[in-house]
Amino acid sequence: DAASGQDILGLEAVEDARLFTGTMLYFTSNAYMHDVRYTRSELTIDRATDRLIEERDYDGSGRLVGHYWFDAYTVSPPGSEPGRGFPLRIRALIPYERDQGEDAIEMEARFAFTGAGVWLLDRVQSRFRREGSGSTGTVTSLPTGSVDNTALRELEELARRTEAAVQAVNQAPIGVRKQITSGGWLDFPLQAAWAEGVSPAGEKDEEAARVRVGVLRARLGGANDDKTVTLEGLSTALWKEYETRWEATVTDPGGERFRGAATVKIRAEATPAPFSVTIPLKAVGSRGSDLCTVEVSGRVERLTAAYHGHGVWMRFRTEH
Repeated sequence: DAASGQDILGLEAVEDARLFTGTMLYFTSNAYMHDVRYTRSELTIDRATDRLIEERDYDGSGRLVGHYWFDAYTVSPPGSEPGRGFPLRIRALIPYERDQGEDAIEMEARFAFTGAGVWLLDRVQSRFRREGSGSTGTVTSLPTGSVDNTALRELEELARRTEAAVQAVNQAPIGVRKQITSGGWLDFPLQAAWAEGVSPAGEKDEEAARVRVGVLRARLGGANDDKTVTLEGLSTALWKEYETRWEATVTDPGGERFRGAATVKIRAEATPAPFSVTIPLKAVGSRGSDLCTVEVSGRVERLTAAYHGHGVWMRFRTEH
């Protein structure tokens, strides 16, 4: 628009793009809109300053699903080279209908520069326009010199270990046979196979297609005819519960062979969830090698009827 000194930039959204707007509180949502899908965006740019002024987001039918305003621009952080500036206020309007009536959510987020020159959210307020209910969130920046960062370092280390565990399961084979010694844990990465019709590979959601249920380590326990194999692993099937079956075959140092199986339900919530299963073993009367070996396989049998929502697990049952 030459008269207004503004340019309109049209963008196609990436696959499965979604909007998340408002104040999110732990365990629940209050004046917060999430997973609003959009396919196209229109950005209004001020030609003189090259700054973003408005953003409109539309769904596949052309319906407006998100409207954002950017203003109160400031210069770059102190001590830095002059740049385009940063908006210190972002407002939003997300259309929404409740009980056959319009109840859009409104948000105002304010930003500030920290002492280190970092542009950071300072305060956010959001409310449902018709209902009037809302929430406010504030961010407090603490000086790093006066804070004990031990807890943060522990979380960082936990994140590293979790990332390594997920990677080990993602790269593991389906079914493993190894030499093993009684009493100690052995790295034993393996993936569970998926029963026909259960595989998440058929899911349209890319994240669901990457779901894995697998073992990280194993331990042989017991003695004589009461041998067991204990498996520890994790599931990345977020908000899902699967019934799984695990089978093990062990050959003891004398060459006697033992077999067993166990069925266990594995549930994961918002993070990769650990699980443990102990398989009781019984002698089968056949002979193997003179090495102590263990062979393990697992299979995801079915998705259970458990459903996770709003912080609780629910089960549904039909009465006749």
